[in-house]
Amino acid sequence: MRAPLAITSACVAAVLFTSQALADTKANAVDLTAMWQPQQVQISGEKLILVLPQRRITEQIYIAILTAGLCLGPLIEKPLDGITEIQVLNQFRAQGYVYEKGLEDCETFNNRPAGDSMTKIEILGATHLY
Repeated sequence: MRAPLAITSACVAAVLFTSQALADTKANAVDLTAMWQPQQVQISGEKLILVLPQRRITEQIYIAILTAGLCLGPLIEKPLDGITEIQVLNQFRAQGYVYEKGLEDCETFNNRPAGDSMTKIEILGATHLY
């Protein structure tokens, strides 16, 4: 009879830990993208979804959010753990870009000069339109 109680306690602990980790990741994403004033920051599974107030998301906005926003997280102790896909969408959630590699290349991008053309090429190579 005690086994189910132990399993339940372990499950509750896992859910609480997961919920806290998601809350921290979302809070970090909000902080890292504040200058773009997102209307919504959402985490759905391993996807980070940013809805910006613009009618149209340009390539420049998209690349800036990745390189000058989200990729700075590890450098300033605001990691976005567990994110494998980033969606940057317009205010209608009808247009935008999807980065398919999460933040796995951020260290590489952070070690290059700002505006490096190779960074742009690598980002667009792992991107599809929304």
